Amino acid sequence: MILSIASMVLFLLTALSAYGGRISPVYTGLPGIAVMAMPFLVVFSAVVIVCWLVARRWITAGIGIVCLLAAWSPISSAVPLKSPRNPRQGKDSFTLMTWNFLHGWDQNATPETQKGNESLDFILDMDADIVCLQELRYWTPDEVPNLGEGYSLKFLKKYPYMAFQANNDNRVFSKYPVKCIPSEEMARRINYVSTESIESLANPMRHFTFYEIDIHGHKLMVANCHLFSPGLSEEEREVVTDITGVSSAKASAREFKNTIFGKIKHSFQIHKEDLEVLTRALADYNGPIVVCGDFNDVTESYAWNIMKKAGYKDVYAEVGFGPIVTYNKHMFWFHLDHIFYRGPLRPLNIRKHSIDTSDHYPLVATFEFD
Repeated sequence: MILSIASMVLFLLTALSAYGGRISPVYTGLPGIAVMAMPFLVVFSAVVIVCWLVARRWITAGIGIVCLLAAWSPISSAVPLKSPRNPRQGKDSFTLMTWNFLHGWDQNATPETQKGNESLDFILDMDADIVCLQELRYWTPDEVPNLGEGYSLKFLKKYPYMAFQANNDNRVFSKYPVKCIPSEEMARRINYVSTESIESLANPMRHFTFYEIDIHGHKLMVANCHLFSPGLSEEEREVVTDITGVSSAKASAREFKNTIFGKIKHSFQIHKEDLEVLTRALADYNGPIVVCGDFNDVTESYAWNIMKKAGYKDVYAEVGFGPIVTYNKHMFWFHLDHIFYRGPLRPLNIRKHSIDTSDHYPLVATFEFD
């Protein structure tokens, strides 16, 4: 009976977590936290349901199935069961990579031991048509380890077009002509005025850069995003990995309640404002749009639903399969990086690559023009 009650609590929490992204973070941050746990709860619930079916406890298993079915719409976005699509003859296509580049550092090495640059080699080997990087402010050896003339020439040969906005840590490399549209210009289009300078993290436009790319006569708008981070300290980030027993679990729970929860709730609120401004800025753009980058937020979150309500589709939800993790540090195994699209585009596939030089994994998607 205890196991049955615990299972039903799990099923109910799973269903509730699936809809947490419908509640504004202005009121509370708890639903947003629950959404982050949703993919794990779904997998755990599915395993528990199978166990009850094997034990022939039909009622308990049935309640679990009903809860999953009731939350199937958001669950199917976070844990899709889709497959890649076949390209259509005569349609122009392109590949796009998004990656929080961590300034080209190798998190598994030190500046003294890092030989070459595996991140740069990976980008060159992937050969994507468009590469959207976050956490890359200056394309110089002072920031990117071992970026010498050799790498610079290789990138220039493969990507003759590079665009960025000064004092911003987003950058785009492209095989096709690309033009950066200043964030200030995008803000003027919607008469948006911030009390903060464009360089301030408190200014929503600080987190986006905009580009128009000409691909065989198709005008593609790309918004490269690096949304606000909760700004957790190293000690706070290790709240999960520090758990080794009951006492350490209690200490981690207190730390989460006292400091971490407030920071995460604040980031949810910033994401809300950021994406409301972004979707307004792009609302009147009639051509194909790709919005990609490090959102520091998960599928079916309130921020994700802002994009959905504005008419954007999540590429992974459209052609991905199973749960996905794009952040790899401190056991914070979440899907924080996304590729959205709107307009006459058709996604064919998306793949997460497992190179772990950065604390984020790269995503590479293939589109064709519709």
